[in-house]
Amino acid sequence: MPKGTFAEPINTLVGIGFVKPICSVEDAYIFLMEWRGLQASDHAHKVALKAVRAALAGEIEPDTARSFVEIFARKAGLLAPVMDTVIASTTVTRRSGAPVH
Repeated sequence: MPKGTFAEPINTLVGIGFVKPICSVEDAYIFLMEWRGLQASDHAHKVALKAVRAALAGEIEPDTARSFVEIFARKAGLLAPVMDTVIASTTVTRRSGAPVH
């Protein structure tokens, strides 16, 4: 795993239904800087940004910073829902009862 890469990405919502994974400390820094103006007074944002800067400087592990970024994303409503279940579908049938392929 390259230096600064998270063990598991943080999937964030950046648009209607658009998921953007944050895979590294650098990605996290960009993500937090994009939200800086809107969340400047938010304590979770400040803590996450401080942690990411510490990880960039090599003072803490990348996954430690990841935890703070995930907390900020969850608090801000930007964390994408986990989709680990299979969505079942129904079989479409014709009026005759024969399945449509």
